[in-house]
Amino acid sequence: MESNKPLTTKIEKKLEDHIEAAKTLTVQPLSYYEFYVMDGDRDGQVNLQTKTCSCRRFDLISLPCTHVLAATLSRRINPYSLCSWYYTVDAWLCSYAETIYPVGNEEEWDVPDNISRYMVEPPPYKPKAGQLKTKRTKSKGEKIIMQRHCSGKGHNRATCTYMIPITSNK
Repeated sequence: MESNKPLTTKIEKKLEDHIEAAKTLTVQPLSYYEFYVMDGDRDGQVNLQTKTCSCRRFDLISLPCTHVLAATLSRRINPYSLCSWYYTVDAWLCSYAETIYPVGNEEEWDVPDNISRYMVEPPPYKPKAGQLKTKRTKSKGEKIIMQRHCSGKGHNRATCTYMIPITSNK
């Protein structure tokens, strides 16, 4: 499975979206590797040598944030060079290169005694405050059906309040 792009499809799309957003930011170089990037909402200080940004997104996920991408665009540095290897197609292929065996029947598992003593409880449930939602949220692709008699939206024939004129055939 060869790919002409070094990143997986999902990460490639995310990076392209971030690059488009980075084109609108203002970059002020502090030194050759350090930049101050202004985005109006949350400014960022970027160091390309240590691969850090003050917004911490780049530090945590090892994928360039908009501040870092704006700095790379100003220095004409390839943004792919700053992405972690774990986001590449090669990493994805390596993770599935070996055979993955099914887990098997739970009764046949050989669990050590020191682990079988622990009982794993579900996380604590805290009910949300306020009145519960009674109407269903429509899906993204779901269409609102129009009622035939009145061409109204959001109701059906039984709940339609439109008065249908009665015509007599005389």
